[in-house]
Amino acid sequence: MSSNNSSTLSNPPMFTGENYSVWTIKMKAFLKAQEAWDTLKKEFDGSSWVKGNKIVTLKRQFEMLKMQETETVHQYTNKLMDVVNRIRLHGEEFPDRRVVEKIIVSVPDKFESKISAIEESCDLKELTITELISKLQAHEQRLVMKTDETTEGAFLARAKQQRQHQTQHQQAQYRPKQQQQVNYAKDQCKEDYLFTMSQGSSLPSSSWFVDSGCTNHMARDENFFIEMDK
Repeated sequence: MSSNNSSTLSNPPMFTGENYSVWTIKMKAFLKAQEAWDTLKKEFDGSSWVKGNKIVTLKRQFEMLKMQETETVHQYTNKLMDVVNRIRLHGEEFPDRRVVEKIIVSVPDKFESKISAIEESCDLKELTITELISKLQAHEQRLVMKTDETTEGAFLARAKQQRQHQTQHQQAQYRPKQQQQVNYAKDQCKEDYLFTMSQGSSLPSSSWFVDSGCTNHMARDENFFIEMDK
């Protein structure tokens, strides 16, 4: 294909006055190939009006693109460059500086500090697309690491809180049983004490009788005992 004219496949065969039949065959083949090429070009590239509309549509798409919070820098810039390359394939000039400016104004607020640092330290007219993407990806990686550390800290705090709650719950379940046993022991001591005092105040006898069994009761009147080992 000629480098000077994209509408021609190659230079047509020249007739030198000899081998007319061979030249005729070559010329027919060339004309058919040229016709086929023109048809394909018109179908896929379209007329200048169609081509212009495609470029306008792609430029509008470029202007409307904005990086979403859930997107990575790699995902967004790939989508953006796909539109830019399609514009350039239609023969439209599209400088890198315009792409750099677009990326700077279309990333989320979490990149604001990094964008400010880039604007202060770099000449945006000289900054390449690759350099800008690399700087943003480095900042993005730091943000991811911070998020992971925060998530891990929150998980550990929640686990500690759950363990404390479980311990308090177990202590709360054990405390009533322990208190019940203490109260029962106090009631038993109080009952035995009152029994002893009531028995001691009923009779004036100077003799004391002691039950040496499990209860260890004692009384002044022998008749209070059903059985007694003397």
